[in-house]
Amino acid sequence: MRLPIGTILLLLFIALPLAELALLVWLTLATSIWFTLAVVLVTAMLGATMLRRQGLGVWLAANREIAAGRFPADQLLDGIILLMGGAFLLTPGLITDCLGTLALLPPSRAVIRLSLKRWLAGAIASGTIRVATVGGSPFTQPKADQPEFVEGDRAEQWPGAAPSPFDRR
Repeated sequence: MRLPIGTILLLLFIALPLAELALLVWLTLATSIWFTLAVVLVTAMLGATMLRRQGLGVWLAANREIAAGRFPADQLLDGIILLMGGAFLLTPGLITDCLGTLALLPPSRAVIRLSLKRWLAGAIASGTIRVATVGGSPFTQPKADQPEFVEGDRAEQWPGAAPSPFDRR
């Protein structure tokens, strides 16, 4: 069952901040304001450190895939998940810190990536998301029956074609 986008936005922008506020107030009343502030600041600092380390690891893995001539699809999805996790960690609150931390941990990120792949495949198959390509890809080899283009300084004119204004003859 899919939730309508309006319901998702309502939950994201109204219910989540209210839940965060209620949890922070409860934690403050159960402990102290200083403990609550320390928890929020420490989770933010740890999250930033983890984000930097995981982001660098994903960047290096993507570079290895490109160097091997493969498209870094998993690494791009990991980068998107890390970006979302970083946004959650920047949002003050305990619930968003937990969500952001889950996005930073490689095992849970693999589960999120798999779910994201399945969602994208379904959205592309149903036509909700359309994919268009222009030209070739550096990750595919030209077919034997296709001519290979070589970059050069000048090209021959077709017989009977008007001269180009950029021609220096």
